Amino acid sequence: MRVVLRPPASEFVKKIFMYEVPSSTDHSPPLLENAFMPNYYVDISGFIGKKIKAYKCYRTERRHYPHPRSEEALRVLAKKRGVEIGFKYAEAFMVLREKWE
Repeated sequence: MRVVLRPPASEFVKKIFMYEVPSSTDHSPPLLENAFMPNYYVDISGFIGKKIKAYKCYRTERRHYPHPRSEEALRVLAKKRGVEIGFKYAEAFMVLREKWE
């Protein structure tokens, strides 16, 4: 990821977002250098069904609840992120760079 932040890419890359990846590492203590602290949210209330349908395409990644990569856990996370910002379902991102002109 850090290569993307270096010149000459930094001349034309206006925004860099980090996205949340549900994983078994969610159960470990957070490290400040790797902590995901969302500061940008997208309302996905109208798309949660499509998100779950896309998830189902990744057969080798699917797990049973309560694993973070289960269908139910993905819905729970989307609801949690929605509650944080006032939507029914949301996707959370962390803005790493936003270049204003």
